[in-house]
Amino acid sequence: MAIPTFVSSGATATAGGVTSTYTSVDVLAPAANILPDDLLIILHSARAGTSVNTLVVPSSFSALSSSGLGTTGAHQLSYLIAGGTEESTPYALDGTFTGASPVHCGRLYQFRNTLKASFTEGAATATATSLTVSSSSVTTAGIDRLALCAITYLNGSAPTGTGVLSGTPAWSDPAGVNRHTTISNQLQTCPLPGTPPNTGVTRAAATMGIATSVLWRTTTFALIGITTASNIPNTYRSERQSIKRASFY
Repeated sequence: MAIPTFVSSGATATAGGVTSTYTSVDVLAPAANILPDDLLIILHSARAGTSVNTLVVPSSFSALSSSGLGTTGAHQLSYLIAGGTEESTPYALDGTFTGASPVHCGRLYQFRNTLKASFTEGAATATATSLTVSSSSVTTAGIDRLALCAITYLNGSAPTGTGVLSGTPAWSDPAGVNRHTTISNQLQTCPLPGTPPNTGVTRAAATMGIATSVLWRTTTFALIGITTASNIPNTYRSERQSIKRASFY
């Protein structure tokens, strides 16, 4: 059994429009070492003067989760099971907005050793306006998981203290904060290996301070690791499996 691992990320991408003008922005896949069956996740946050009407799922990707952030903000997670040819590929972050100066903030993250279908569990969201961001508790149905917490906060606030969610097992921020003056986001990870013969692992809710009291939203869930020979990446196995929708709306 293999626990999912964070491999790499593309560069952060931000773009801001001007009055009555909308500008999209591309996120790039990592430049090297993308293997067939790696999991690619895009975290896309956006803000507009009046409202974010929709966020468009990038081409080739599928929706994983989408949530509003008040009326003027939103964040979205989408995924792609890699074919191994995505290195340095740009993926457009797009949407429809009302009001002036829409802004995008996003990054593409690469993971390995995940199932190719039905690879998430335990998803939950939390939101508030405060100086403290909170993840949700995650309970898994098995061991060897990797918890993820996608965080979006308004007004370009930044983490304080250690810069990561609290408690043990420890959270980490492998790619850093993606910041714009009006919206920021980050994707934190927490290994949940468990100990056989445990049938599940729980990671309690955790907190993190931010510099200013702003509206924030978190989406917390776990990635499920490879458990059988039928799920070994194509690098080591010739058969291909069909990809099922993994959305946790």
